[in-house]
Amino acid sequence: ANLLHERSGLQFQVEVRGTECEIMPSVKIALFRVTQEALNNVLKHAEARRVRIGLEFGRESIFISVRDDGRGFDAHQARAEHGRSSLGLIGMEERANLLGGKFFLQSWPGGGTLIEVQVPYLQKETEIKTHDAPAAGG
Repeated sequence: ANLLHERSGLQFQVEVRGTECEIMPSVKIALFRVTQEALNNVLKHAEARRVRIGLEFGRESIFISVRDDGRGFDAHQARAEHGRSSLGLIGMEERANLLGGKFFLQSWPGGGTLIEVQVPYLQKETEIKTHDAPAAGG
């Protein structure tokens, strides 16, 4: 967050709640990639001033959220278009689904964007197939 603040001028708030639990490497990578893509979207599209990143260790699941105060967009239209600009959203949702989790997107023009991912802790490592391709721009 500090490096992104220096590069972009965005104000970041990071909040971690709950007691940290052991997370399988494949889950860590997938959650990192979702967060990375969400932050890339903020930097490229949102024209935001502030971003809040949340990480919560729940009883049975881990939750990640990224919320910005940017310009927002019509989430239903973006999902329906399946164009290049929506590939990042599709990728985030697919990563969550591959882990048996849930992806939530809320955005509206002028109202910022909220992305949330919930993934259960209990996974069989052999059943998880994450695509660890390099992130765009990185």
